[in-house]
Amino acid sequence: MLPLAKIQYMVILFLLFLAQFSIACACLAVNSEQQEMFAEQGWDKVNKDTKSQVQNKFLCCGFRNQTKPVNGTDKLPSCEEVNKKCTYAPICQPCIHELKETIDYAFKLVGGIGLFFSFTEVGWSHFEKTLDNVTMSHRTREAANALSLSHSTMIGLPRAQH
Repeated sequence: MLPLAKIQYMVILFLLFLAQFSIACACLAVNSEQQEMFAEQGWDKVNKDTKSQVQNKFLCCGFRNQTKPVNGTDKLPSCEEVNKKCTYAPICQPCIHELKETIDYAFKLVGGIGLFFSFTEVGWSHFEKTLDNVTMSHRTREAANALSLSHSTMIGLPRAQH
């Protein structure tokens, strides 16, 4: 590999490491209040069908409470069907209570995987540099042997036996 190409490759690899490491640390540093804030922002942006699927899977209703649709708008899924499935109470709990553990697990998992791969990149680049040094050392030795062989045959000396 050309020296310039190798330098560019290492710079790109370092920038990738920084990005992965930063995101992983951010995921691991997010506290439960921030997780709830992100979850609520996501809840506000997803469509009615997705909310309904979450409510049916986790047997919950609404994000923080069972809000009724305002003025006949149908932005929120109905809690009637889900409430029929809740056997532990007459109405289901808000989804934030059911999702807290799952959200926390997801943040920790993503952070752990990010750290694993960022440090794997550092280890791989170190291994690659070591391997490159060994290969270069071997090439230098071969070139020196070839040079001494060609020089000794030019002046008429017998070849050294290896």
